[in-house]
Amino acid sequence: MSELTARAPEPTGEPLLEAIGLRKDYGSVLAVDDVDLAVAPGGSLAIVGESGSGKTTIARMLVGLTRPTAGTIRACGRDRSIPARSAAERRRRGAEVQIVFQDPYSSLDPRHSAQKALDEVLRLHGRGADAAARRARIAELGELVGLDERMLRALPRDLSGGQRQRIAIARALAADPRLIILDEAVAALDVSIQAQVLNLLADIREHTGVSYILISHDLAVVRQITEEAIVMHRGRVVERGRTETILDSPQDPYTRMLRASVPRPGWRPTRRAVAAVGAEPEPPGGTP
Repeated sequence: MSELTARAPEPTGEPLLEAIGLRKDYGSVLAVDDVDLAVAPGGSLAIVGESGSGKTTIARMLVGLTRPTAGTIRACGRDRSIPARSAAERRRRGAEVQIVFQDPYSSLDPRHSAQKALDEVLRLHGRGADAAARRARIAELGELVGLDERMLRALPRDLSGGQRQRIAIARALAADPRLIILDEAVAALDVSIQAQVLNLLADIREHTGVSYILISHDLAVVRQITEEAIVMHRGRVVERGRTETILDSPQDPYTRMLRASVPRPGWRPTRRAVAAVGAEPEPPGGTP
């Protein structure tokens, strides 16, 4: 991980990324309403909430894919509230903040192998002086995320969902960003690979000081790699604080509901009987 360890520590005087009064509406639909958040250099923030709570809209605004209706965004000391106006500005922002989406297939070019996708990022951001250096870096990135040489040569359609997600993570790492936004980024991975990727993310953060914003429905994942968290409900923040405190001692009723919905050891699903057309309804107690 030689290239990943070369970065000097970030100053700790101001947040690496900060959003104040963030708002986004789509006509009469208010998707995000007056959200404040901040991520310290080397820190990590979880954005928790059910589908439709505004989490991904926030992520898209932070990375510059969606323009806020109101509010300000600053990253690495510079304003990012409006879209980049030049290719050079887009490259600079991409070298600071990267995003990994839940569905990698939609963000990967189906005509390009993983190798070509990574090479494109390395060339775009000047992360390899020549082809040989880029090939070495691609092999390193592949090893970091569990992709062998055969997988790196394959097209996205020939890989599993989990393998495609690892390509997306490797592609974000290739830019050597200051912050990575992970939008349900490990949800598609099986348990063993998920654990490997989470350990990888923790290791990279320890060695480089990279910051994370993690969007996830999986509270175990949130607990594993974040220190701070905000809980979203209907576009608003209903609770914020240390991740451990929020998960162990939630104060807001909505947060308590989310916590109570997590299956516990010994939990067994309730099976509902579906009556055939014309059949007598089954009594509430079920068939003896």
